[in-house]
Amino acid sequence: MKRNIILAVAVLLIFIAVYWSQSNPGVEEDLVIPGDISRWDPSVPSVGNLAPLFIAPTLKGEKVNLVAYRGKTVLLYFWNQDCADCIAQMEQLEDFGQQHQDAVVVLGVHHGRSAPEAQVVVDNLAITHTIFSDPDNHLYQLYAPESEPALYVIDPNGMIADRWNGLVEREPLETAIESARIDKNQ
Repeated sequence: MKRNIILAVAVLLIFIAVYWSQSNPGVEEDLVIPGDISRWDPSVPSVGNLAPLFIAPTLKGEKVNLVAYRGKTVLLYFWNQDCADCIAQMEQLEDFGQQHQDAVVVLGVHHGRSAPEAQVVVDNLAITHTIFSDPDNHLYQLYAPESEPALYVIDPNGMIADRWNGLVEREPLETAIESARIDKNQ
């Protein structure tokens, strides 16, 4: 019964996404892809569930598919430029990503403002990792973080291995990354 409800919701979401994209031909929106719907819970992404998949534009205008990072551990975080903890988290994750290049990919999602506004912040902080632009909060609503910053650790199989709301310190992050890498090898 629960599986049928989840399947019905997933089909409905796909139908809405396809209908919306066809009914707005002048608008280039990003299509959210549900992935393996048997392991996808559309309510709130949580640890142990498949991370919601998406195709979204980066601040540089390139369309990137989250599926492209399968096989790697991904740190996906949400931020906005008016949040001091978000800026601190972004700087920490930039450093963390550079020190652990062989183990993780860092991806940011800037939401609620235009890409040019976010690009100013990214340039001033010399951020080099990929930042997605989410001015209309589609990805933010898809992942439904409870506060900012919000961070999701996605294991190499695309499952959410850990998640935090608020600023995350380095030690728990390193533990989560190691755990996600160990889970892949089992």
